[in-house]
Amino acid sequence: MAAISVRRWARDGVSADPLARLLALRTVRPRRVVGLISGTSADGIDAALVELEGAGETTRARLLGFRTRPFDPDLRARVLALGDARADELLRLHYRLGEEFAQAALEVMEPARRDGLPVHLVGSHGQTARHHPRAGDADGRAATLQLAEPAIIAERTGLPVVADFRPRDVAAGGEGAPLVPLVDWLLFRRVGATRACLNMGGIANVTVVTERLDTVRAFDLGPANMPLDLSSMPGRVAPRPSTATAPAPRRGASTMSWSPSCSVTRSSS
Repeated sequence: MAAISVRRWARDGVSADPLARLLALRTVRPRRVVGLISGTSADGIDAALVELEGAGETTRARLLGFRTRPFDPDLRARVLALGDARADELLRLHYRLGEEFAQAALEVMEPARRDGLPVHLVGSHGQTARHHPRAGDADGRAATLQLAEPAIIAERTGLPVVADFRPRDVAAGGEGAPLVPLVDWLLFRRVGATRACLNMGGIANVTVVTERLDTVRAFDLGPANMPLDLSSMPGRVAPRPSTATAPAPRRGASTMSWSPSCSVTRSSS
C-alpha cells in the first residue's frame, strides 16, 4: 500500500499526480529512503535513512542515518496493552502512532535535508497489534494488523509512504513473518558461501542465505527479547539462577565469537 500526500505536492508546485510521482522514483539514482519500525518491546520507533543503488539482484544499500524516537511511558503502556485493546483504542492508537512515526521520519531526515540531500520515499512497518499465524486458525487463514496510519506520515513528510508489508505477504499466501529473508539475500549473499542471519527481535528468527534465492530458508526459533522485556518491567523481579551453586551474574560477557564471513547479528525485527 502506498499513501501519498497530494495536497503537499500541490503546495510545493510539484505534479499532483500521485502515480506519476511514485513511478518517477524508478529513475532516481541514488534513492534515499526512510525505514520505520516499532517492535514488540514497544520502547520506541527505529528510523533509518538508507541510500539505495540498483534494483532487484543489483540492490546495494548504505546507511546514512539512524535514530530511535522513544515512546513516552503512557504511550508505551498503551502499546503493551494492545492485546486487550477494544476497537476504539485500536483506532485512537492507529492515528497517534501515525503522528509518532511521522516525527521519527522527520528527525532522521533532518540532517540530510540540511545538507541539501533530497529524501524520496518512506517505508513504514508500523506497530503490530495482532498477528495470527495460519496454524492457529481453524480455517487455516493467517491474519495480521499493524498500526500507525501511513496517510499521516505522508502528509507530515510530504513523501510517498509504502506500508502494509505483512498484510501483503499474507494476501499472497505467506505467513506475514518473517519478512527479512529477501533483504537478507539481497544484502548478504556471497558466492560459494552459506550465511545465517539471526534476528533477535521479540521472537528470534533466522535466514539461511544461500547463493540462489530459491534455496533460501527462514523460520522462527523461539522467544528472544519478549521474556527479557517482561522480566525487566517495573514490579517484576528477574529469576535467580536455578541451581544453588550458580553465582548471580555481575556483568555481561560474550562467550561466542562471531565471524563476519558466516553470520550477521541484527538487533530489531
